[in-house]
Amino acid sequence: MKNLLSCAALSAAFLFNACNNAATTTETATNDSTMTSSAMATPEPTQAEKNTANMKAIYNGIETGDMSASNAFFADDVVDHDAGRNRELKGKDSIQKMLGDIHNHVADMKFEIISDATGGEYHFALTKISGKTKDGSMGMPANMNFTDTSIDMVRVSNGKVMEHWSFHRPGNLPQQHKMGK
Repeated sequence: MKNLLSCAALSAAFLFNACNNAATTTETATNDSTMTSSAMATPEPTQAEKNTANMKAIYNGIETGDMSASNAFFADDVVDHDAGRNRELKGKDSIQKMLGDIHNHVADMKFEIISDATGGEYHFALTKISGKTKDGSMGMPANMNFTDTSIDMVRVSNGKVMEHWSFHRPGNLPQQHKMGK
């Protein structure tokens, strides 16, 4: 479960780095057959809006097992301070592998962002996570339905996720403390 939550936090970090593009729209005049095309700049999304969009993209990657979208957003030396099994995990490749692998052990996994906020170089997300374990590798029995709530926090520097922390509701999943034993 901690792996799941760590993934969520890293996903949140991924969200910090959304690309901003101006949109081009085509307007059609309805009064006559005249059509005009004009480039109209859309309002620039706020950093908080970019972070939320990126968070959703990362959670989708965890749900599907495809973390390729995160390549551009994790620093090579990113550190997950809460990677499950009471350990830190270092390096983009290791973290992406861990996050992508969660999909192999949890069926019907869903992430729901309840609330999120950006402050300076930190982004926080209160997230509801649910699914059904496929096996016992997540520290819970196989075929167990679960729901957890966590707060994921990431630190971003120069557009790259540098660190991740995850905080779980105490006692929510007693089995998670047995992970790695």
